[in-house]
This record gives sequence, structure tokens and C-alpha cells, in this order.
Amino acid sequence: ELIMMEKTKEKKGAGLHLDIVLLSLINFICGIFGGPWICAATVRAVSHVSALTVMSTTSVPGEAPKSVGVRDQRISACTVSILLLVSVALAPALNLVPFAILFGVFLYMGVSGMNGVQFFDRVFLIFMPVKHHPPVSYVQKVRTWRMVLFTVLQAVGLAILWTVKSVKSIALAFPFFVVLMIPYRLLLKYIFTKEELEMLDGAQAGKDLSGEKHEEEDDMDFYASAAACPITPDTVAPLHRSLMGLVRQTTMVGFELQNGDQTSKQTM
Repeated sequence: ELIMMEKTKEKKGAGLHLDIVLLSLINFICGIFGGPWICAATVRAVSHVSALTVMSTTSVPGEAPKSVGVRDQRISACTVSILLLVSVALAPALNLVPFAILFGVFLYMGVSGMNGVQFFDRVFLIFMPVKHHPPVSYVQKVRTWRMVLFTVLQAVGLAILWTVKSVKSIALAFPFFVVLMIPYRLLLKYIFTKEELEMLDGAQAGKDLSGEKHEEEDDMDFYASAAACPITPDTVAPLHRSLMGLVRQTTMVGFELQNGDQTSKQTM
């Protein structure tokens, strides 16, 4: 749902929140009757959204294409669910498929799905020169070392969840550790400012700021920039005024010399 919100530019509104509420109610009912819970299929969901993403075709040469939107519909998601149900009946035939092929498919889906995930984008930026960083919110509005710090803290939380999930003796406590990520995220407001969190993990996170002009990049008025010239050490007048005075004196001297030549010619 969060991935879809970013790709669809939040055009769906409350519909995404309604999906989360319905999933929560379904999991609640399944828990009462001992049924399986509906869990997030992250790799499949990311690959699904990436396949439906529409990229811009009119871009400046050398500039990466931008996502225009997502062809959001229910047909592909329903088809995937039906095929998953059919795969249960095809279990004997699927057992003949080598595990290496299945692992390769899932590895390809996982690697291709990493594209566009902000956490991995920020991880790649750590090993990239600053001059090659894209003009997105967490690059333009947040200092590089602060962005790296936030990414490291996110990686620590991910490592904790992965460790709890992998250790069988404490794997049952995994949901509690997931809930503990909420106060962990709230503690970050004592490390980062509100604006930084908005650019790193808020609604503005990952926003392309290439079309926006910074205040310090605005063209300064000519006279304002001239008044900002340094002062010469021997006078109290700004440098540009001293130069203008020198030009005026040279002009006056040249005018006087020209008048003197004309007077001498008339006398002769």
C-alpha cells in the first residue's frame, strides 16, 4: 500500500487506508478461528507495482526517465491470486521444478524490485560521489551525513527484525518486535528535525526537486550585487564606486585635453 501511494501520487485517497482496515479485520477473524493470516508479499508486490509503472518518454538526453504514474487496476492482482490458488492443485507438477530455478526466479524478482525502494536508493548513495546524487528531497534538503545516519538507523532496525525472525527460540516474539518499531521511529524525532524527517520518511520523501529553484540560487539584482562588492582598503567607498570615479576622472581629463587641442588649433 505504501509503495502504491508513492507511485500513484496519492490520487487514490482513502481507498488505500480502507484496504488496510479490511485486511486487519480479515486477519482478526482468521485469528479467532485459527485460520492463516494475510501477510505482506513484499517481493511480489514491488515487482507488480514496477510492472504497472508508466515511465516518461520525453526526457532530456542523459536524464533518467521519471515515473508518470501507475496503471492501477484489479485484473492483474486478481489473476495472480487465482494462479496462486491453482498452484495448490499443481503441487505434484511443481515438485518436478528444480529448486535452483525457483531460487533464481525469486532472486531476480528481489533484485529487480529493489529499484525505486528509497532505503536501497539511499544505501547506494552512500557509495556514490555527492556530485552524482539525484535532485530528490532527502539529498537536497538533508545533509549527506544526516541522510547516512538515518539509513544506518533503519538498517539497525531491519537487522533486529531479521535476527528475531531467524532465531527459532524467539521467533514467536516477532510481532512484538514489529510493534516496538513504532516507538523506535518516534525516538528519531530527538535526533532529526521535523523537516529532515519529512524529507527522509514523510510524504515528501523521494520527491524530485529538480524543477524547484533554491532561494540562494536566485539571480541577485545588479545594483544589489554591486553594493555587495568589497570595500577598498584605502577608502571607505565600495570598489565599484571607486572604479566608476576613476572612469569619470579619465573621461574628464580626456575631455579637457580634447578642448585644449581644439583651442590651440584655432589660435594657429
